Amino acid sequence: NQTGSNADSVAQHVLAMMLALSKKLIQSDRAMHSGGREWTRWDFNGRELTGRTIGIVGLGNIGSSVARITGPVFGMRVIGYDPYITDAKFVQRGAEKYDSLEDLFRDADFVSVNCPLTNETRGMINKDLFNVMKESAHFVITARGGIYDEKALEETLREGRIAGAGLDVFQEEPPPIDHPLLGFKNVIVSPHNAGITDDANRNMVISAID
Repeated sequence: NQTGSNADSVAQHVLAMMLALSKKLIQSDRAMHSGGREWTRWDFNGRELTGRTIGIVGLGNIGSSVARITGPVFGMRVIGYDPYITDAKFVQRGAEKYDSLEDLFRDADFVSVNCPLTNETRGMINKDLFNVMKESAHFVITARGGIYDEKALEETLREGRIAGAGLDVFQEEPPPIDHPLLGFKNVIVSPHNAGITDDANRNMVISAID
């Protein structure tokens, strides 16, 4: 496991989840494959990423890659929270520094969590943070299970407090079939495979050899 070797693969997974959520690709795909036709294309009216704000929690290898894609390419405003990165590094990595997680969650249209799981970050994303998010915002995590409170996210989604979520990680992996978060149509999930690509595997081998 070579740190940073899978950064682009994970960052592109984040972007894929953001696009799928904002364009309602999963919902429209399910509808098209279903037997019924009691819907129109206007039922899947999406939104562009352009001009939206992405809040990145953790501006290391992966977070920096997410910023590099979403800022210059999609014209998003990039804000970030990382107490271990200097102000100069924030500027270098293309993100506006936030000193408060609460402020970041309040201002972001998309929140992408890309920090490691430590004693400090365990349970860090809680109901208080979900409560300040916009109703139109999406939560995406490709880091580690345990960083976010799954029960709190479930309650937030059930109350219609946010627009949806993209989840690549859970406390128990894979999650049980009856896991409550799997029951929401506005939640897309993947089996902790954001960094599992041919490219990332090759990069890790090259990094190890180097």
